[in-house]
Amino acid sequence: MQNYQNNIKDYRKYLEGKKVILVGPSKSLKNSGLGKKINAADVVVRMNQSYPVMSQKKYHKDIGSRTDVLYHTGAINTMLHYTANKFNLGRIQMLQGDGIKYFVSKRDPLNGSSRDKAFLGKFIKINSDFEKAKRQNKQITIVPVTNIFLGELQTILNRSDPNMSTLTILHILSMDIKSLEIVGCDFYSVGYHPFYSLPVETLKWDDLEKKLVRVDGKKRRKGKLVHNYNIQIKLLLEVFRNDDRIIIDNKILKEWRSKI
Repeated sequence: MQNYQNNIKDYRKYLEGKKVILVGPSKSLKNSGLGKKINAADVVVRMNQSYPVMSQKKYHKDIGSRTDVLYHTGAINTMLHYTANKFNLGRIQMLQGDGIKYFVSKRDPLNGSSRDKAFLGKFIKINSDFEKAKRQNKQITIVPVTNIFLGELQTILNRSDPNMSTLTILHILSMDIKSLEIVGCDFYSVGYHPFYSLPVETLKWDDLEKKLVRVDGKKRRKGKLVHNYNIQIKLLLEVFRNDDRIIIDNKILKEWRSKI
């Protein structure tokens, strides 16, 4: 069984003094030629369904081939791939095949609900049972984003829920890193890059609406807290003005500012 408190400390130490690059899933990465730059970072971070990467060689020149850390919503929602009862050995092997060292989950087993604990418990059991991974030292360390961190962020966002880009950026910046470069994060301006797996086959990207919609045309079920992109972008722009560790392309900033 993994010790979550020790994992959090270990993750902080791992990021200490490192040059980190966050690679989002945006289609803007297509023909960007950023692959070598991404691979040269000390730590490469991706989010949600940004896997497998290693096997998608035709995209490596744009998206790189490394993944050290995967931030994930850890959603229990039955509409998504990553439900607790669908988290299977094949998915763990994909993450391990990408060389992922840390799986940072929005679910907090320390202070979260029974569903949060069930999700990460399922992940850990499969991960621990994979004997080949043990022999090759490929077992993935689970790091929860604590409910305290998430709750404080939701309060700042006027009781709205941060999307994964916002949560990942601010969580990484809470560590003692040397720098954080951000690429491919445009708050759904142009849709997803082909390497990114959509959550489920029942969803598709709508260019007009600039969001994921259901294939059958029905409305998607909303959670208790919704995403407020206007508030999130304003917060991030304020953080960027005051934190010189951040490196971000002016084109992305222009896209963000156009949304508020």
